[in-house]
Amino acid sequence: FQQIASAASAAAPFAAASDIRLKTNIKQVGKLDNGIKLYTWKCTDEAKNIVNNQPEYGVIADEVQHIMPEAVIRGSDGYLRVNYAAIGA
Repeated sequence: FQQIASAASAAAPFAAASDIRLKTNIKQVGKLDNGIKLYTWKCTDEAKNIVNNQPEYGVIADEVQHIMPEAVIRGSDGYLRVNYAAIGA
């Protein structure tokens, strides 16, 4: 599962589609050592317009915000983004 986090981290320091509102068909596939859960999902149509071909796996910003609020920002579009390096991915 570390490969999932590493691939998501390589995509961008702040992953644009980390907000739960941009995801459907969410399934947990693992957990980082710090307790943050890893998921796969399908991007909503709105997410596809925002992020194009971003990987459909990683973390959910809304959950990360409760564990490590310093690793989450809200973008100018109102959606949450995660700094994957800050969460140990």
